[in-house]
Amino acid sequence: MIFADLHIHIGQSLDGKYVKITGAKTLTLPNILEVARDIKGLSFVGIVDAHSIGVQQDFKALLTS
Repeated sequence: MIFADLHIHIGQSLDGKYVKITGAKTLTLPNILEVARDIKGLSFVGIVDAHSIGVQQDFKALLTS
């Protein structure tokens, strides 16, 4: 069985720039992924704001670290 949340918004990118003004500052990509995996037990997430340049940079940074 797979548990997923396919509509997650990001509050700000890792460089501190707002992505979705109404989102909390703690809604960063690393925090979202950690909570999704470790607390909620999700296997799959959909990041709605993946089109944002800042979020794309965050993805690249996480993938290369």
